[in-house]
Amino acid sequence: MNVISNEDAENRMSQNDTCIYDGEDTKFKIDYESNTYNIYQFLNNHPGGVNYVKPYESKDVAQPMRRYDHSKAAYYLLKEYQQGGRKKDEDDLERLVDWNKPMLSQVGKLGTKYSEWVISPVDRRLRLFDSDLLEYLTITPWYVVPMIWIPIIIYLAVIGTKKYIHITKGCQPANWDAYVLPI
Repeated sequence: MNVISNEDAENRMSQNDTCIYDGEDTKFKIDYESNTYNIYQFLNNHPGGVNYVKPYESKDVAQPMRRYDHSKAAYYLLKEYQQGGRKKDEDDLERLVDWNKPMLSQVGKLGTKYSEWVISPVDRRLRLFDSDLLEYLTITPWYVVPMIWIPIIIYLAVIGTKKYIHITKGCQPANWDAYVLPI
């Protein structure tokens, strides 16, 4: 087994730039069907990772995208990065909503296009609610939800148990009080 020093590892990583594409240049261009796309902002989100995409810089990616059977959503997302901006066409799902306004009030108006619109990926920030407080509450770490709800659930379970005991008095074992927590 070869052991290398931390310094060697850092040198190799900086030479190969294999971890995260984070160079000074903010351009990573690819070609697809005679169009040029700058996918720099998407590199670290690619499901195959940065290293998978790097060999295709400044190359046509039509063949590899077909070979690896990319989804309809991947082709749709590619349009986000088209040089000169996304082309507006008749069926463009992007024009169905105003991206500068809260989404909650707009999704009900999508009608039959809702299912197609909701599964189409976009790589931009969107606002769900008009209220700043509600919007802030949508951006919470996963552990905040159990921190709030578990005490509430325990409280309600205790209250429910006490009511059940009160209603069914005389139906419990003689030493039942030894098993009930005082509250």
